[in-house]
Amino acid sequence: MEDFSNWGFKQREIPECNYKSVWHNLKTTRLAFGGDPMPLPAEHAEFYDVSLGTKCNCNCPFCYTNAGSGGRYYTNVVEKIKHLAQTIWSDPNHKPYQVAIGSQGEPTIHPEFTKVLQTFYELSIVPNYTTNGLALTNPGTRDFISIMEMTEWCVGGVAVSVNDHTGWRKAIPNLLEYGDTKVNIHLIISDVESVQRLRWLYKHFGDDIHTYVILPLMPQGRSEIGMDVEAFHELQKVMDELGASEKGTRFAMGANFYSWLQNEQDPELPKIECDMYEPEMYSKNLILDDPVIITPSSFDEKTILWSERWNG
Repeated sequence: MEDFSNWGFKQREIPECNYKSVWHNLKTTRLAFGGDPMPLPAEHAEFYDVSLGTKCNCNCPFCYTNAGSGGRYYTNVVEKIKHLAQTIWSDPNHKPYQVAIGSQGEPTIHPEFTKVLQTFYELSIVPNYTTNGLALTNPGTRDFISIMEMTEWCVGGVAVSVNDHTGWRKAIPNLLEYGDTKVNIHLIISDVESVQRLRWLYKHFGDDIHTYVILPLMPQGRSEIGMDVEAFHELQKVMDELGASEKGTRFAMGANFYSWLQNEQDPELPKIECDMYEPEMYSKNLILDDPVIITPSSFDEKTILWSERWNG
């Protein structure tokens, strides 16, 4: 799909949260609406990270959700999505604009993955997904073909995690060949060497990548350490070199950079210029388990903001 302009304009307005927004062709514009913005209710977020399970075909040492081969698939996920559309999202003013699938495990290996993409699309909710890329490396397989066909037909964007595994080296070129889907890169920054990878990626792929999303390593899940201060200093140098602060550039910083950008980690840290607001104000994490739950983010799966038993 070349764009979503044929979906027209959508508008949401929640006065009690001083919130008003307009969505058109994958872009959300938030408007001033009487006072300081407030977080949206969990069941009425404008964007959700969505988990289909905790199973993954990688066991990356940096995984903050501890996903792996010992995880499990959540069941009845399509039916649960349809139920949510008929209940908490039945009012168009409460329906999310978009979702990003893959907040706990690897979504592409879930048996209902392509059906999930189709279901969100048919509900006029843009499906996006995050992947380690391993399922997108072998063009001759049936799974590859079905995922790519569905991706081209109805997905707004795909984020490929670029780290220690090698699946991304084939997955990114394969996705770019299809041409219509926005391809993004997720890169975890831990040390100076990982920052150098950002420079290589940008010089190698350039503007073929829609957005380079930079994420700090978190001492969570399988990682016992976080990003070091030297890496943050190096990140500023590389981003300045690549023109990351210039209008229209293709760089974004993950929500967990908020404390670093606020200089909460170290008052002597360098400034990195970017647009910034409090993390997760407008997005939440949707876990399609039983019960179905909503948490503040994929980094916080324990704080339950909303819950409903599945009685399908």
